[in-house]
Amino acid sequence: MRFPTLTSFRGVAALVVIAYHARNFFGAPIEEFALSIDAWFGKAYLAVDFFFVLSGFVICHAYLNRFHEAGQAGAIDASRGRVAKEFILFRFARMWPVHIFFLLIWLADQTALHFWNPFDVPREAFKGEAYSLYSFITNIFMVHAWDLHHSTSWNFPSWSVSSEWLAYLTFPITSVLVYKARHHITRILLAAAILGGLYWFKGNFYDDARALGWFRFHGSWARVLASFLYGALIYRTYLAAPWMSKTKGKTTFALIALSMIWCAALFLQWDEVIMIAGFGPVLLAAAHFDEAHQRVEKGPLVYLGSISLSTYLAHAILLRWWIFATWGENQDLSMRQGVLALLAWLAVVHFIAAGCHKYIEIPAQARIRGWWRGRAG
Repeated sequence: MRFPTLTSFRGVAALVVIAYHARNFFGAPIEEFALSIDAWFGKAYLAVDFFFVLSGFVICHAYLNRFHEAGQAGAIDASRGRVAKEFILFRFARMWPVHIFFLLIWLADQTALHFWNPFDVPREAFKGEAYSLYSFITNIFMVHAWDLHHSTSWNFPSWSVSSEWLAYLTFPITSVLVYKARHHITRILLAAAILGGLYWFKGNFYDDARALGWFRFHGSWARVLASFLYGALIYRTYLAAPWMSKTKGKTTFALIALSMIWCAALFLQWDEVIMIAGFGPVLLAAAHFDEAHQRVEKGPLVYLGSISLSTYLAHAILLRWWIFATWGENQDLSMRQGVLALLAWLAVVHFIAAGCHKYIEIPAQARIRGWWRGRAG
């Protein structure tokens, strides 16, 4: 069973994030408009936390029962170990190839800036920790967001890939806890402890505590693990509340109503941890909606969701090149020019992402999965 609505949500969330990152570079009118709605658009970074919650949900859908069945004999035996190896390898195959591709693009960018500086911009190449050899090595191993640096590095959005990699590595262990949370009260208490811990963490762990959007290199592990585990508990709730008891009308109403309540909470500027908690009921309603309607995974929004990893990793370097190519001029764009330029840039981002998805993500996953199955067989 697939969840096309959840996949569509992922595509929309990726679009929100890249629009948020681009808001200041397509003319003063667009920048001023974005500033005028900053009370809610300023929290667009929560779309990344949505990715983490959604990831916990869909990973559990794919592997929670498999881990449980493999461990039926008792502790973590050989069967469970094989499932864990497969899970980690397949997750690696999902993220690492396209991550490395864009890391190498950033290396080429820094090299060109050092020797050529094609846009003639006042920027130094390989400057600081962000572009050091050490950070390049940690990026290769996808550990660069594990409190090893004092800033984001190289392809800056990839901090979320690094943090999610940590969630994947711990999932063979945390899946045991999630599966055993059979009762509603147990899941409620666990979710409250996890999100309450995240609320405490963001306010007390660092002296310069700020919004969760700043937890990208320091403390990102807490941000992603809390959201991922919360999503996993939401999936456990989904298993305990069969969709068969829901009608099409009820699931449609629930999805619309809960989405509207979440949006209202965003406009009312509720605390960001509460907003993360609100993702859970929306995901649950969307999963019930897909089950009741027997939706097929197709359509433009579903496709945007399927290429969202490449979209997310591609947009930073393309935004950098746009800024360099229009250095000193992009703020002079009118509203009309800025909108047209932004739409054209978004089209290029998604075109590049579609190519990366087709020619890097899918072939790399197929090769690694085929190698594993041949080895296991």
